[in-house]
Amino acid sequence: GEFGTPRSRVDQSILSRNMSYRRNKPYSPTREELVERNQTLVKEVRFADQTCVELSERKKFYKNQVGQYRRDVKAANDENVSLRGENLQLVQDNAKLKVLVESL
Repeated sequence: GEFGTPRSRVDQSILSRNMSYRRNKPYSPTREELVERNQTLVKEVRFADQTCVELSERKKFYKNQVGQYRRDVKAANDENVSLRGENLQLVQDNAKLKVLVESL
């Protein structure tokens, strides 16, 4: 089937019978075959619904993770800018001290 479930033997039987005609009339499935097909479809719909729920939960989890990663990256970038500023200030202070020491 569409959602990874194998087609039932009844589905294949109905399909093959519909392909061949008896007295120019299409095959009409029995009540039992229709009931079984209906049960198969119900199972496929439940499986698809559960898959959608699981995918939705995963999407929410990953979306939250992405948000946290973005906050972490922003914090790291802000810290990087701050450290670069401090480094520049230290280099300038070092140059001033070097000039002072050389003038002594």
